[in-house]
Amino acid sequence: EKGRFTSSGLSVNGSAAIVGNYNTSLGGYQINGTTVINSLRNLTDIGTGSFSGTVSINQGASFSKLQIGTGRTGATENIGAVEFLNSSSALKAQVYGSNDGKLRLTTNGNTVALTLDSSQNATFAGTISSGALSVNSGTTDTAATFTSSDTAVAVNFVASDNSMQIATSGTDGIIKNNGAGSFRLFNNGSEKVRIDSSGRVGINNQSPSRTLDVIGTAEIVLPNNSHQGFKITQTDNIAGQNISSLYIDHNCSGSDTFSGDF
Repeated sequence: EKGRFTSSGLSVNGSAAIVGNYNTSLGGYQINGTTVINSLRNLTDIGTGSFSGTVSINQGASFSKLQIGTGRTGATENIGAVEFLNSSSALKAQVYGSNDGKLRLTTNGNTVALTLDSSQNATFAGTISSGALSVNSGTTDTAATFTSSDTAVAVNFVASDNSMQIATSGTDGIIKNNGAGSFRLFNNGSEKVRIDSSGRVGINNQSPSRTLDVIGTAEIVLPNNSHQGFKITQTDNIAGQNISSLYIDHNCSGSDTFSGDF
């Protein structure tokens, strides 16, 4: 024999485990006059307390294992929580639901670290310091949204030897490489555009030697309006020196004009 119900409660291995009594009229088990196990074998108002050991809940084929409820009605109020206490009974973390349909995970006591809303969107209050974050949006086009209440928001990519940033600043969009290397754009598996640390742009050219260095055929298409042209200007910072310009002008009659310093 391992356990026994008596008029004063439940004993396990000869030691009192639960002090209470079975109420024959209510068909439930009571502690100090309060029913804690009703006639349907459900736990009811068990209050608070402590337990040392492991609790196993097995409802067989039933889906619901443990239900936590409350009478609170506030939109963001805690309506049921699992709390994690240390040896001094200090709250260290908790998981709780609320009437707004959200599930919250707290750390360092009751500081919310993660919120899952009713649409299964996750909000992190901190940073992911190690490992990899993988986001799968399923059939939704937008996989991640980064929002700030400030006038700027940035996503930083930090490696051991460099960092870059995708950001907004007011109405401007910014892509920034903080290292001394090149900014490179790839398409179809190979590099197509490179901006080196001196600001030279190479198209199909990984070693640009001019401000714009193109390998391949370049075409400039002008609007079909009168006197639309293309202008190349050389500017010098030496006072009194002429500025050289080349003009290529095309008018609607089909004639071309070349002028300037060649």
